[in-house]
Amino acid sequence: MCKAGWLTIWTLAFLPCGVHAQAPAVQWQRCIGGSSGEFGYRVQVAADGGYVVGGFTMSTDGDVTGNHGARDYWMAKVDAGGDLVWQHCYGGTDIETAYGLTAMPDGGWVLCGTTQSEDGDAAGCPGQGGNAWAVRTNALGELTWQTCLGGSGNDNGASFSDAVATLDGGLVLAGTTSYMDGIGIGNHGSSDFVVVKLDAAGAMEWSHCYGGSGSEGASAIKPTSDGGYVVTGSAWFNFDGDVTTGQYGGIWVIKIAADGTLDWNRRMGSAYLTGQNDEVRDVAQTPDGGYLVVGSTSGSDGDVSGNHGGHDAWLVKLDAGGAVVQQRCFGGTGEDYAYRLASAGLGRYVLAGYTTASNDGDVSGNHGNADVWVFMVDPDLNLLWQKCLGGTSSELGYGIARTADNGTIITGRAQSNDGDVSGVHGSIDAWVVKLGPDPDTGVPEDQDGQAFFVYPSPTAGLLNVRLSAPPGVNSTLDVLDITGRVVLHRQVQLGTVTLQLSVQSLAEGTYCARLESATEVCTQRFIKH
Repeated sequence: MCKAGWLTIWTLAFLPCGVHAQAPAVQWQRCIGGSSGEFGYRVQVAADGGYVVGGFTMSTDGDVTGNHGARDYWMAKVDAGGDLVWQHCYGGTDIETAYGLTAMPDGGWVLCGTTQSEDGDAAGCPGQGGNAWAVRTNALGELTWQTCLGGSGNDNGASFSDAVATLDGGLVLAGTTSYMDGIGIGNHGSSDFVVVKLDAAGAMEWSHCYGGSGSEGASAIKPTSDGGYVVTGSAWFNFDGDVTTGQYGGIWVIKIAADGTLDWNRRMGSAYLTGQNDEVRDVAQTPDGGYLVVGSTSGSDGDVSGNHGGHDAWLVKLDAGGAVVQQRCFGGTGEDYAYRLASAGLGRYVLAGYTTASNDGDVSGNHGNADVWVFMVDPDLNLLWQKCLGGTSSELGYGIARTADNGTIITGRAQSNDGDVSGVHGSIDAWVVKLGPDPDTGVPEDQDGQAFFVYPSPTAGLLNVRLSAPPGVNSTLDVLDITGRVVLHRQVQLGTVTLQLSVQSLAEGTYCARLESATEVCTQRFIKH
């Protein structure tokens, strides 16, 4: 902490928590869209405390302007209270679907997914079969570059599902390819995981395919503490090639080095129909160096036990080498799915998905047909709290992030106009819901009595620093790990009162931010998840 108080960092002070605590309250909700349909797939916290949602739109009215054709990538920003600040459409006259949204070190954004267009913003894309497409914008959502990667042939396709920002200003993206050339060089069979490294201008530096003679497709990628990446997705049929470890299931996890070299792989799931009823959506490295895999399963054999009925959300803990350590099913007698997770600190995670018809088992408070389902687990996968969000029609949850007040922001899609939902523009809208601080979590307080802070903490991508006064000459900001090693360094320019660091490549854990000038040194902690 600074003696003079010109840097204040809000840190988390977790209090002891009980199982099945009362869930946090809804602070606000916002439907965004037009008359034809919008989906929000990912949500991120912006530097100013607002929220950016990434997904796709089919509308040309309401909140939506600038649609290029049948369906466009779509990014919308709301402020801290949920009011729409701006929105942008990206695409051509055919179909675009965005699955991933990544915050970049300069405050800009990357949407990734697939395009079938060859005009408009996708000019230069082959158009045939579908191509993996990454769109880079500035902090206001204005397009700066786009990269389209695919291959030849009308019966094939490629898409990106997730991306990680790298320290050189580039990206590592994960997805799926059915091409045998272009982005699919090295494809082992029907479809493979594909991981691609782009430089800061969007040019491809390398790509690798991973899989066997069956069908593999990647859904998520996250950085690891050794500078590599963990990638998860599905693997079905003909388990050969790179698919070598594990007896059961259709969920596949691989660990790769920084250059894309395969380190290890693990298949897991149910034995029924070789895991065709298993799905996987997300993964994260845990503070102990292992991994938490997020998906769903309707199985009750193989690696799976404790299924409540139908599909359950399924969480699996792996050790650092990919061996299964623990698993647990969450749900009721209906259909329950988990899509994304966000770290709540101290090994706890909050997850977003949806529940259909369940109102028993782990699920309570269902409003109707399908509800967004949010729940928190502790490091041992015990359920801490859960909450259903929705109305009498159908709401689905896809994206989640933690906020500066130890709350949660969720995005997905909404069809109702009752219950928790109001303001739907048409058949389906992108839906954004802000939950308050966790009831079992201490609210961050400003120890110096100043209203300045670093946020969010925990953070997955960007660390935002606010200063109460401009620093002096030759001031620096360093990030140190628990051993005291400097892992990030930034020179602070004269006149600066806000700055931003990308910490996405750092492993999960507690770090120290140290701001130093000629007259004082300020240090505080933050959590990276």
